[in-house]
Amino acid sequence: MAKANLESRLRFTEGHTTKEDERLLKELAKAIEGSPVESYRVHPLHLGMAGLGGLVAIVSMEVCAAMQVPQIVYPAGAPKIASDYLDTRGFLRGRYGYERTLGPHSGIDIDVLIGHPVLAAADGVIFRSHWSDDLGWRIVIEHGKDVDGSYLRTIYLHNDKNLVAPGENIKRGQIIALSGVSGRMSYDYPHLHFMVYKGPTQKYSEKWTHVNPHEYWADGPSKITCFEPTKNYQKLPIRFTYPVECKR
Repeated sequence: MAKANLESRLRFTEGHTTKEDERLLKELAKAIEGSPVESYRVHPLHLGMAGLGGLVAIVSMEVCAAMQVPQIVYPAGAPKIASDYLDTRGFLRGRYGYERTLGPHSGIDIDVLIGHPVLAAADGVIFRSHWSDDLGWRIVIEHGKDVDGSYLRTIYLHNDKNLVAPGENIKRGQIIALSGVSGRMSYDYPHLHFMVYKGPTQKYSEKWTHVNPHEYWADGPSKITCFEPTKNYQKLPIRFTYPVECKR
């Protein structure tokens, strides 16, 4: 889609958005046109959370195609993601707007209130369960070796209370913590910060890096998978279920 054509279709928003919104729309147009704008700087969710539902309806498919970012599929009852992987807009408060600007985001922030059950995303062993002044109550789970030879860990931050100890064997879907607002980097906003880390060896090193959690859902890429106690999940490849309880 040509930039001029897109901008003409977006013109209905003029007078109903802030200067910052207008700037984002222009950046969005550049991204769709194929210019070298960092693709993760704009996401349809940002516009939807800002109340621009009509805009999302018009451009979301073009945005995802141009950026090669699949739309996230939420099952019924799954808490929404407030700030997605590699977002650079900062922390998106689901009820209060943007709070800060950091980035790119190394994980996903799931919008849940204090005390919401935090679940193990897959079978594993608790590697860390401790306090950090910046990250609050933190849990790290080792999930072992994947089919490609890499090792995977999941990390859960800002918990109100950890319910597991290092060395403990845990099962997928087990309640390991209660969500909270702990640590300086929670910015007083209740949520779960969830990360997936991948490395070439079991021992952590500088070669370990965060990866996109949406590539690892049990139901397939970008298909958030709520944990179901009666369902049998394959051991390999290692795939994850949503790290918070879904309301049925």
